[in-house]
Amino acid sequence: MIKIPHDAEQLMHELPQEVLDEILIEMVIWEGLAFVEMGTSKLTKKQIKKSIEQSMIKHIELLREAKAKLDKKRGV
Repeated sequence: MIKIPHDAEQLMHELPQEVLDEILIEMVIWEGLAFVEMGTSKLTKKQIKKSIEQSMIKHIELLREAKAKLDKKRGV
């Protein structure tokens, strides 16, 4: 099982719900496209693990970007 990094959990608590909702929508689209790219064949455990890791990286990236934008908007 992949552990969520501490800073990601902290970011999720610091961001407004509407920002988290936008990130969730973006992640659903991103993951859907990623699965389409993998094709229709049965995925191996290694492929699934790699996909989950890439998804986690993307999610954390979006959280960090959103936090940076929020901080800039607030003048922090």
